[in-house]
Amino acid sequence: MTEIQTRPWTDEDLRRLRDAEPSFSAETLSSRFLTGSIRWPASYLASLGSPESWGTTRLGQVALADGDLVGVAECTWLTDSPRPAELSILVADTWQRRGIGRLLATSLLSQCEAAGITHIEAVAQTANTGCLALVRSIISDTDAPTGWNVRSRLSDGLRQFQLVRQESVAAGDILTPFHVPVNLRAAAASTST
Repeated sequence: MTEIQTRPWTDEDLRRLRDAEPSFSAETLSSRFLTGSIRWPASYLASLGSPESWGTTRLGQVALADGDLVGVAECTWLTDSPRPAELSILVADTWQRRGIGRLLATSLLSQCEAAGITHIEAVAQTANTGCLALVRSIISDTDAPTGWNVRSRLSDGLRQFQLVRQESVAAGDILTPFHVPVNLRAAAASTST
């Protein structure tokens, strides 16, 4: 039985991610980037190499099987923006539906809590039933980080999720309106045709 290790992202993981590209099908990449991607987008790899030069801050977790990258989760936000952080999770095809997404998500949410992040958003295609199952498993998982309120809604063929720390709601913060960046709406429309 292969042991899965999850840990925070390091600079060496960029090489592992590039090496793992064949493990992620065009369908999986398209689902993650909401485009017709069959390879890692160059801008995505560049942003991982130097997030600060892209004006972003990033927290990341990786899942490794025998030293090979089989999943990655990240939370990114524009450094000078009041907008919520954005969450994304990607698991190699042969490792999907084995709990790796949940492991990555719970590890990353713990990392977000420690960093003081209180608002997170995520967007997925409505056909991505694995994403919905993942969110449900996190909400019901007694070992998962507690204290996150989760809302979701459907809009323009996308499911939008919003996670807000409970103490933020208790302190009077209003749950922010959902938003879908224009470029994601256009990408979703182009992939559904």
